[in-house]
Amino acid sequence: MVAIAGLALVVRLAAIAYSGDFQPPFEQEWESIARTIVQHGFFGMELNNDYGSNTLKVTSFIPPLYPLLLAGLAKLFGGQGWLAIRLLQAVLSTLSVLLGCDLAWLLWRQVPVTRLAGLMAAVFPPLVASVAESNPVTIEVLLLLLFIRLSLPARLVPGAPAWRWVAAGAVLGLAALNRAPILSLLPWIVVVLWVNRLTGVSLWSAVVGPVLVVGALAAIVISPWAVRNYVALHAFVPISTNGGINFWIGNNPRATGEYISPPEVAPGLLRASDALGEPQRDIFFYTQGILFIREDPRQFVRLLGLKLYYFIWERPDVGKTYGDHPGVGLGRLAYLLGTVALLPLWVLGALLTARDWRRLLVVHGPILVTLAQNLAYFVATRFRTPAAPFQILLAAYALALAIEAGTPWLRRECALWVS
Repeated sequence: MVAIAGLALVVRLAAIAYSGDFQPPFEQEWESIARTIVQHGFFGMELNNDYGSNTLKVTSFIPPLYPLLLAGLAKLFGGQGWLAIRLLQAVLSTLSVLLGCDLAWLLWRQVPVTRLAGLMAAVFPPLVASVAESNPVTIEVLLLLLFIRLSLPARLVPGAPAWRWVAAGAVLGLAALNRAPILSLLPWIVVVLWVNRLTGVSLWSAVVGPVLVVGALAAIVISPWAVRNYVALHAFVPISTNGGINFWIGNNPRATGEYISPPEVAPGLLRASDALGEPQRDIFFYTQGILFIREDPRQFVRLLGLKLYYFIWERPDVGKTYGDHPGVGLGRLAYLLGTVALLPLWVLGALLTARDWRRLLVVHGPILVTLAQNLAYFVATRFRTPAAPFQILLAAYALALAIEAGTPWLRRECALWVS
């Protein structure tokens, strides 16, 4: 595990060193908010005409965790804040690799599977590349893995302390303040606990009680931000208001299944929304997306097929918005090779473990929930990446079996690492 953690950290530091001081030719929303916090002292941004306004104002457009982290590091380290966030992400991503190893051990109790899961996560391109830019996905992956680890059913972790449900709820709330759709995992946990309930254990103790504790703690963590939003926007906004525009980007007559620029495809719609308040604009775009689905269900189904394909394989426009930096082309090639290597092993692992589906719902759940989010909105690398650690778990199991069933030469060559 020390060697795997060292490899993961070195690879991530190498990615940071290779990227240098490269910045994308556009400013991300969380970067804009962080800059506003540092320069003006409030959580706000200039939404620009991309989202129907060009006025600097208080906002709830983006969940607060990552912008506040960026602003805090900028305050502490000044001009080196960009490096500080990348180094922090490298450490957090390395912790995610170790959490993945821990899950592999708890699920299979096999050293080869555990080591292979760690090695694959240590070098998987999207997990590595995401630390080299300001991107909330590294924190999302860590909190997702931690939440799944804390909410494992008693069948997998006999004798686990009851306080873990309190911790799981707090982690889920914190994760939601980084990216709201992760809350959709809560109903999935109900299913996981239900089907893995031990004989003789009451429904309350096995399912209802833990879920109520998790939900309550998540709500407690989220509630200060929800109160702030009500005071600032005079509307009930639990976390953020970017869902509507993202839903419309993925569901409109000119949608492609990937990100499209609203000013380029629907300037009139943006002008129509400009006079609306932020919560009302969120509802407006959700409504426009739903109207499209109702009016053109065949196109909607075609878009679902494209999104499914882009989620499983790769998007045609990956990296195109990042300009001509030489690392962009290398990154696209690495992403493709990573997908080529992972996809068949992941699918094979899912097939080989099909009979053990009840226990492995903890692995399939985050993959399916992440897929559902991409289908509902649009596919982007940072939206796909949270599923990767769980796909890697299944792939590691399949690869371990393949090595075990391979030739004596193959077993001998791999023995140092996976025996």
